[in-house]
This record gives sequence, structure tokens and C-alpha cells, in this order.
Amino acid sequence: MRHFIALVGLLAFSYVSGPLALAATEEGFLGLILKQETPTKVVVKGTASGASAQKAGVKDEDVLESFKGKKVQNIGEFIKTVKATKPGSFETLKIKRAGKTIAFKLLVVSRETFLGAGIDAMKGKQIPELTATSVATNEKFVLSKLAGTPVVLELWATWCPACAANIPVLEAVAKKYDGKVKVVALSFESPAKVRTFFGDHKVAYDLVATESTDRNLSFMNNSSIPKFIVINAKGIVVEVLHQAQDLGAVLDKLD
Repeated sequence: MRHFIALVGLLAFSYVSGPLALAATEEGFLGLILKQETPTKVVVKGTASGASAQKAGVKDEDVLESFKGKKVQNIGEFIKTVKATKPGSFETLKIKRAGKTIAFKLLVVSRETFLGAGIDAMKGKQIPELTATSVATNEKFVLSKLAGTPVVLELWATWCPACAANIPVLEAVAKKYDGKVKVVALSFESPAKVRTFFGDHKVAYDLVATESTDRNLSFMNNSSIPKFIVINAKGIVVEVLHQAQDLGAVLDKLD
């Protein structure tokens, strides 16, 4: 099982703090997942489905050179620049690929519009339908078919170190509540990428994946991952947690 040690992305998984130049609803967004490979080298490690970077042809392992004419060497500074860029504008992103510089004209979109409302606001509401692909069987997964059984829906990614750290804890939860609660881990990546990540390790819960560009249930594209959405037997979101070890206290109180 492999994972990156230090990744920060523009897919709303930034650990950068400080004042923002614009209101949250007006933050710029490109849809890049990035790694600080060296102190001065920022490398693309993924793109959000349907985002302008993906549509323009930005690829994994592209090295960022400049954005809006400003040299890119630090993820934090780059994120601040993108967030402070007015949505609706077209800006130039230059990357290095196979020794060549390529310039992309990217549409900066509203982060809030692209990512959708925060899932914390869904507490007490019916969970939307979700269809995905089972990583183990390649069969279609439909969330509504679990109606009548409480569900823990984890939002995670293979490149997320915190997600990897939660795997053994989530396995313990799945084993403890086996037969009472269904545990499902959702990644907005390809099933093949998730299978490669786990290798021969068989987890004690269900792994599902979807590369759909439908933003209706793109919960992963929220303020941070991992997230654990606790859904009761009636399909109502009762809690949203950030740590797997906090699940027990919530699950013990479910009807």
C-alpha cells in the first residue's frame, strides 16, 4: 500500500491558513491536486473531474512554472494566488512537461459553485442518491439499496496521508459493528487506482469509486478529507466527522 507523504491540492484540500482576498463564494478554483516535490518544485498529482485544468489537458507529473506571469515555487503561495483570482477570468498557467514549456489558458471558476455546498449543512436531511463502482467486483453500487441499514460513508483519496492513517481505525469500526452498520469508503478516483493503492490488502469494509463529473454528490470535493458521514437507517445524515475514532460514540447512539 503506497501513499504520498505530503500532498496539498487545489481540490479544496488546502492546509493554508490566513486571510483571503475574496469571500468564500468568490474564491477562484482550477481543480489541481499538487505535491511540493522539492522546496522549489510543485508537481501536478491529479485534476478534479470536469475542472478547467483537466479540460485544458493538464496532466499528472506536469511541473508548474508560472501562473499569471508569476513563478510558481510554493504550493501555499500558488493557492493564495488562485483563490484571489476573480472567477470568470481566463489566466495563463505554464507547466514543464518532458523538458518543454506548455502554456494553458485556463478559466478560473468559483470554488463554491464548482464544489457545491458544504456537507455539514446536510445534517438532518436525506442523503442524495449515489451510484459508483465496487472496487472489488466492478459491479454497480447504489447507495439507496442499503436503505434500512445505518451507513458510514467515508470520503477519501489515495493521495491523502490522513486518509491512509484512518484505514486501520475504520477497519476496527467495520468489524465491531459488522451486521449492524455498513461501512463504505468512496473515492472520486478510478477503481483501478484504488485497487493499486491497496494491493493485496483486503480491507474489512466496502470500497467504491466513481470518476463521474456529476457534482450532485461530489462530497469529496469539500473543505477537507477524510470525512465520515453517518447515515441512519432512514437515509438521514445524522453526523459528519473528521476522525474515524469518533465514530463509535455516534454509532452507539443510533436507533
